[in-house]
Amino acid sequence: MIYWLIRELTRQQWAGNLLKKPATQHKNMSFYLWILLLFFWVYYAGEFLRALQEAVLSDDIIPESELSDLITRGITSTFWILFSWVNTLRAKHQPALHEKGFFVSEGFVPWKNLRWTQWNDEGHLELIYSPTLPTPFAKEIRRVWKIKLEEIEEVQQLLELNAPRSVGQVLVDEKGKPKNPKAHKVKK
Repeated sequence: MIYWLIRELTRQQWAGNLLKKPATQHKNMSFYLWILLLFFWVYYAGEFLRALQEAVLSDDIIPESELSDLITRGITSTFWILFSWVNTLRAKHQPALHEKGFFVSEGFVPWKNLRWTQWNDEGHLELIYSPTLPTPFAKEIRRVWKIKLEEIEEVQQLLELNAPRSVGQVLVDEKGKPKNPKAHKVKK
């Protein structure tokens, strides 16, 4: 957990400079969930510290079972505080485009793992990419970012500059509106 915490705090060094943090059309609910869990574990740690203080200030010898329980509670609360903090940072900083890749809910994805991008007429950007860590369940992952309309053109330009040439893309027009050939077909 300490490694991941240091990694999140030094993200500019290994992910490159932040190019764009697109303003999405929705709030990232996982951020609020992790904040809530962080507060819960901080409260739990406070209860642990109170119990530890009582045990230390007591004149009686601390039974082995109580000492074991205190150590377990301390380690558990420390782990969950760090875990919640790291995930709060991750949720707060995604989506984001960096020099060496982009952040999604699973974490950092290098540009070389990006397979496909596509815009629809509502300003939703679909990203298809290979996970950074191989998983037996998914060879490719699909995420949709609901980008605000005024930022579509800038996000598209960054994708064109940074994504590998082999990435399939549906581009935007001069006005920043997505050009999606499927949406413009007329039924006969």
